[in-house]
Amino acid sequence: MRTLLVLSLFIVFTATCSLPARAKPIAPAFHSYNMDSGIAHVSISDIAEDKYGFLWLASQSGVDKFDGYTFRNFGLWGEDKSTGLQTLFALQIEASLDGQYLWVGTYSGLSRIDVDTESFKHYTLPASEPFNKQVINRIKTTHNGQLWTGQNHT
Repeated sequence: MRTLLVLSLFIVFTATCSLPARAKPIAPAFHSYNMDSGIAHVSISDIAEDKYGFLWLASQSGVDKFDGYTFRNFGLWGEDKSTGLQTLFALQIEASLDGQYLWVGTYSGLSRIDVDTESFKHYTLPASEPFNKQVINRIKTTHNGQLWTGQNHT
């Protein structure tokens, strides 16, 4: 009888130890950033994450890269077109499947950022008459890597 009692307690003990513990849900942590924090514009239109985990924010002042501590802004290009955007207002940003590139939709077309070199390449999309503006307001990468853009023809 004593052996049966010890065996029963052992079974109950091992059964309760193997049950998954009910973890308390972790509350999300919220942080606010403003222009004093280094962000170029407080109106963010889109956010994407690159392969390193850095966040890229599309705004009315171009694109900001956030490393978790500081913001770096990429605005209009200078003499070298690979240093920035064609126009300041970035409407949409989408990462490639591998996170190597970020596609940016603007009022002047489509740009691609290489996250390793932080250089920009710009693309002119075919326009159809009577639409001639290159406003890219939606970008989506499909599961097989195809890039889709939505244009606002005005």
